[in-house]
Order: sequence, then C-alpha cells, then structure tokens
Amino acid sequence: MKQDDANLNGLLSFGRNFEYLRSKLFRLTYSQLSVATHVPESTLVFYSRGVSPTLSVACSLAEIYSTSVDRLCSYPYSADIEEEIGLQQEFIIGYESVETDSWFPKVVNHILSSARIEDDEISVYDTLVILRNTLSDTIKDLVAKCPLEYLESDAPIGSFTDNLKYFLQISGIPYRQIGGACDIAIGNLTRLLSGADPKLSVAIKIADFFGVTMSQLMHFDLDFNLVPLVLDSQWKTTIDNNVPAVPQSVALRQAYLKEKMCGKKEAQKLIETIVGGLIA
Repeated sequence: MKQDDANLNGLLSFGRNFEYLRSKLFRLTYSQLSVATHVPESTLVFYSRGVSPTLSVACSLAEIYSTSVDRLCSYPYSADIEEEIGLQQEFIIGYESVETDSWFPKVVNHILSSARIEDDEISVYDTLVILRNTLSDTIKDLVAKCPLEYLESDAPIGSFTDNLKYFLQISGIPYRQIGGACDIAIGNLTRLLSGADPKLSVAIKIADFFGVTMSQLMHFDLDFNLVPLVLDSQWKTTIDNNVPAVPQSVALRQAYLKEKMCGKKEAQKLIETIVGGLIA
C-alpha cells in the first residue's frame, strides 16, 4: 500500500471515530465542541469528513473523549462495547470533579433508574447496550446543564519536534529522503523541525515512516528500541499500512458477550456493578 493510501486510511478512521464519538457515544453538538476547542463549527464538520486537523487539535479532541490520537486513527469504537462504556465513565467522572458531592450520587441514581432490564432473559451484550445508551443520554443532559469549557491543548509539540530531530539523527536519514517518502516539502519539514504544529496527516506519515506510533513521536520512551528504527527506515520510500482492522481478541470478546445469556436480576446486577465504579 502506498503511503498516501495509508495516510488516507488513518484520516478516514479519525474522521469516522471522531464523528461516532461526538454524535452517538457522547451526543455532543458541534457548537459544544467548538467552545471546548476554539475551533469553528464548520471546521469541525470538515474533520468528520476527512479533513486533517492539526496535531494539537487532534490531541484536544482525544482528551475530551478520554482517548488517544492513535486510538482515534484506529478501528471503530463501535466494535468494542466495553471500551465505549469505559470512555463514557471517564467522561462522567471528569464532571464529578467540578460539581458538588450531593450532585454526583443523583446522576448515578438516575442512570440506575433509567437503565432498566425488561426481558426475563437477555444477552450480556444487549445489557451493556442498554447501559451505553443510558450513559449517552446522561452525558447529553450533563453537558446541556454544565457546558464544556475551553480545554487548552497540552499537546507536547515541543517533544514532537525534539523526537523528530532525534529519530532523524539516530537513523541517519537525509531530509530529502524522508521528505520524498512522506511527500513533505523540505520547507515544511524545516518548519516542523523548528517547532511548527504539524497536521495530523503529516504526523501519520512520519509515524508510519519510522514505524512508531504518534504517541511515541510525542512522548519519547527511553525503553523504546531504536534498532528496528535504524534498520527498517534506511531505504524506506513507501509505507506498508493496512486498513485498521478490529483485533481478533476484541472480536472474540464481542461474540462471547452476545452469546452469553443472563437472567433479568443478573443483568440488572451487572449494570449496578459497572455504574458503582463511578463512585468507587
């Protein structure tokens, strides 16, 4: 697969996941996200259609969703019901820190009273779907009552610049080679090395070129093995990157949850246990 195709796959995944989390999982409006990111609503709409945000904006959106940029560029969140609920829990817990102690238990009680099981027998998966949908409604109500505030990006663009310089140094790759392989003009590459905020599309290309994640580009790990980086990148001119696929372990887990049946009381107890984690 050519690099442009790999980059497009990452961007399309980002756009789809961004829109799914916004509209389905968290039920946020573009207006609410615009307040939180200082990005115009019209621009946010373009992101959902595949237009590349800057890396700092992508990091801000990931933080709002309690996830990572790498994960936003990966397989669909809808493929993992437990991950979806985990993100919703993190979002709601974030609101606990800005509200009163008497307010949060009311939210938990509202969730428990809304996520009711009506069937005598139901799969664990369908039980979790009921809880997920209830949490989506809860988040919508929370944000309507207590709007999102501006979240200043803490994206480590300086670390991205330093790590890019270090990767270039340790690999010994000429600027022109990486510029040609990643379709980045030398002038633009120079600006990145001077601290410019890259487009997400550019960060994806660079990460794919060096065989690292964007998190590794932004947060250098001293335990990271640089040997493959040097050996694999020396003559690399195209990127081999598959369309993000759902991991087999995740797919098998979802199949198990759909097959496992439970009674009404057991299903209600499962919901109470998960929701209880909000106040643990």
